[in-house]
Amino acid sequence: MKTKKSLFGIQNTKLSQLLAWLKINRQKRRNQRSLKIYNNCDFLPAWRFFKILETDDKRYLLKCDKLPEYFEHLLEPVWDDIINQFDKLNGEFVLTNAIRDEVEDIIMINSYIILKAAFELMQLGEKKALPILQNDCGVNVTDITPDSIKKVRTQVLRAQTKLQIHQLKKAARKENNEKEEGNTYIRSVIQMSSILGRQLNKDKITVTEWIYLDKECKEIIKIKKEHGRRSTVK
Repeated sequence: MKTKKSLFGIQNTKLSQLLAWLKINRQKRRNQRSLKIYNNCDFLPAWRFFKILETDDKRYLLKCDKLPEYFEHLLEPVWDDIINQFDKLNGEFVLTNAIRDEVEDIIMINSYIILKAAFELMQLGEKKALPILQNDCGVNVTDITPDSIKKVRTQVLRAQTKLQIHQLKKAARKENNEKEEGNTYIRSVIQMSSILGRQLNKDKITVTEWIYLDKECKEIIKIKKEHGRRSTVK
């Protein structure tokens, strides 16, 4: 009888744990469904954009004050799209170091993933890996042979090393310039307010507005310089 009670107790405990786990996960799913995301530069506050660049925390894309527990990888495609929008809106705008690092990261990581996936297909004898390696990765291989596999393996290791070095350099730059980079957005708003002669609300400016304000300020500076040159000539 003691054994039966003991087994029943264990089963009951496991059932309670399972029910508790299900309850927690149901709540997490409900929270995730209720979360809203900034997915457009027209609505994403600029301070959140710069915060992501500084911290690499994509949860700042979520429309909430307190950052929840959330699978950040689900936000990666949204962030990639935001970066693409930013790039198109910017035109000839000179990227800050933080933005340049982010863009380089995306390009290098994507290139490495494609190369590695093609190499794995190649090892399985899949011929469809060859055009991917040639067209997308710039690796000149025309057939799957021991030599070509060895050649592509070297390229994969080289790309992996290059990516690791880039990320180490990025981490070092971030550590050395953390304080300066952390004030980038605030400094830009203060400078813009001074140039435009009106007080800008740093918490309400969207990414799109920030880009156009920056361009407007540069145009004003350019006009003032030209006017200064004309005055000097006279």
